[in-house]
Amino acid sequence: AMNNFWIPEEINLSQDVKDYPRLLSAERSAYDKILSFLVFLDSIQTANLPNIGAYITANEVNLCLSIQAFQECVHSQSYSYMLDTICSPVERNDILYQWKTDEHLLRRNTFIGDCYNEFQERKDAPTLLRVMMANYILEGIYFYSGFMFFYNLSRNGKMSGSAQEIRYINRDENTHLWLFRNIITELQKEQPGLFTAESVQALREMMREGVEQEIAWGHYVIGDDIPGLNRQMISDYIRYL
Repeated sequence: AMNNFWIPEEINLSQDVKDYPRLLSAERSAYDKILSFLVFLDSIQTANLPNIGAYITANEVNLCLSIQAFQECVHSQSYSYMLDTICSPVERNDILYQWKTDEHLLRRNTFIGDCYNEFQERKDAPTLLRVMMANYILEGIYFYSGFMFFYNLSRNGKMSGSAQEIRYINRDENTHLWLFRNIITELQKEQPGLFTAESVQALREMMREGVEQEIAWGHYVIGDDIPGLNRQMISDYIRYL
C-alpha cells in the first residue's frame, strides 16, 4: 500500500480540458454523476475508517487502516483536482451536490451512509461486523461500474488523464479490499460466535443488495447510450465481481 504512493497533480489533465466539452451528452452526464458519487464514497471512508480502527487492537492492522484513510483523502483530492481542472467553480459545485436533486444518487448515498451512521449509534460487535462488510462492498463493488466507464472513455480516446487518475485509485482500492477481506476472515477465527447462520445470511443479503444497487446505478448513468458499453455488460461485470 505504501509503495502505491502518488499525488493527483502528477497526472497531466490538459487533454481532458479539451475533451470534456466535446463529450457526448450521455458521456458528460455519466462523467458528472459518477464523479459526484465517487467523491461522496471516499469522503465518508475518510471519516469512518478511524471509527473502525478504534475497535481493532492489532497494531499492524491499524497501520494499514491509517494508510487507507490517507489514500481515501488522496482520492477525494483527485476528484476535486479533476473537477477544478476541467470545469468552472459553479459547474464543479453542481456536480458535487447532485445528490440534492438526483433521487437515485441520494438513495445510493443513503444506503451506505445509514450503515455507517448505525455504528455511530450502536457500537456493538454485530454492528461493527456489518460496517466492515459495508466497507468491503463499497471497496469491491460500489466503485467498479464507475471505473469501467472511465476506462471505456480512455479506450475511445477521451479523458485519458481522468482514466489515469482512476487507475491509481483502483490500484489503492485493491489493497483496501484485500485488507477488509483479511479482517473479516480473521474475525471468523477469533470470534466465531459473531458468525451465526442469521448474521452470515444478513451479510450475504448486504452483498446482494450492493450488487443490485451497482447494476441499477450503472444502467441509470451509463445505460445503452455510451459507445463501447451497454446494460448487459454492466450487469455481467458487476455480478462477476
